[in-house]
Amino acid sequence: MATPYRKKAYYEESLRILSVAEEKYIAINDNIGLATVYGEMASNYNMMLKGSEAIPYLIKAIAILEKQKNPARWSPLSKALPIHI
Repeated sequence: MATPYRKKAYYEESLRILSVAEEKYIAINDNIGLATVYGEMASNYNMMLKGSEAIPYLIKAIAILEKQKNPARWSPLSKALPIHI
């Protein structure tokens, strides 16, 4: 739901929705969903030309994905990350 807002450059609204999603994924212990949210948050900050704010979210996403034992469950996010996982 946040992606259309990002695509229209409504970054603050997109980040607000992603913050809600972050809380939900934490509550249900869905780490893959949480990693995806962090990747989307990073994308928003990147589009806002705030790379220094994007990097911590990418690091969080990478850390989560590295801990996953079942790579088949990884989201497309892992393919977009700039490291080999």
